[in-house]
Order: sequence, then structure tokens, then C-alpha cells
Amino acid sequence: MREKINLRMNFQEIMRIMCEGNPGAIEVTCRILQEDHMKGMFVILGLDDMNIRGSKIWVGFKDFCNSDLKVFKENIHERSAEMVKCINEYSGSKELAVTQGASFRGGHGL
Repeated sequence: MREKINLRMNFQEIMRIMCEGNPGAIEVTCRILQEDHMKGMFVILGLDDMNIRGSKIWVGFKDFCNSDLKVFKENIHERSAEMVKCINEYSGSKELAVTQGASFRGGHGL
């Protein structure tokens, strides 16, 4: 079951949960935060709401957005169904990425 994020957690806890130890996810989220820490946190919370964590972050960034951080952030902002589809096809996981609502539904793509 997906570990929930809450606003009482410190930054390190949120990053641990979101990146799931995946080096690519760590790289991408750090780049997002380096550009603008406050706006970056909202992007990361958007990823959480889409149930995009760990290797799914890397797949969305590398495979769907061709390693273009600006395009990746735009797809998160737009809640891109195409990016979600790509991530789900690649990952084959029971924990599906969704366009929205994972923060409230428990992240099972229901």
C-alpha cells in the first residue's frame, strides 16, 4: 500500500517517499526543486496526486518527455493522460499512475 504524504512531514521524508530510492527519480525531483523550491514542491505534490513515484517519475521524464524538464513539468501541470498511459504501459505495476486523485483514493488507480 502506498505511503501517504502529509504537510507535517519534513522535506527529507517527502523525498524518500516520492523517490522510493530510485536514482533517476532523485535526479529529476532535485532538478525540479533547484529551479524554484516552492513551486517545485507543488510539482512534486502533483506527482503524488497522479501516483507517479520512484521509477514512474523516471519513465515519465526520460521516456515520455525525452529528458526535457520543462515538458515534464508541463505534462504534470496538465495532468497528461498520454503520459499516464505511457508510464502505466511501461511499469506494468498494480500501482497505476492516474491523472488525478491518488492522494485521496490511496493511489490504486481506482
